[in-house]
Amino acid sequence: RATADSYLDMSGWGKGYIWINGVALGRYWPAMGPQERIYVPATVLSEGNSIEIVVFELDAPAADLTVRFAEAPNFAPSAQR
Repeated sequence: RATADSYLDMSGWGKGYIWINGVALGRYWPAMGPQERIYVPATVLSEGNSIEIVVFELDAPAADLTVRFAEAPNFAPSAQR
């Protein structure tokens, strides 16, 4: 099965930057929106290889936070938060 585009769910995190396999994907700030998930192109996810995720969190996250892959984006206006 071929690797498909994906999204990294950052809900619950503060704000910061994210890299996967050495590729800078951008910054996240779920509390400000409008998105909670970061787009991950399939080319970044090499099939058969391990995936290295680096999160540079600028706020103080809870110790039990995790990052999860999702199949679709999640857009929500920051006014709804």
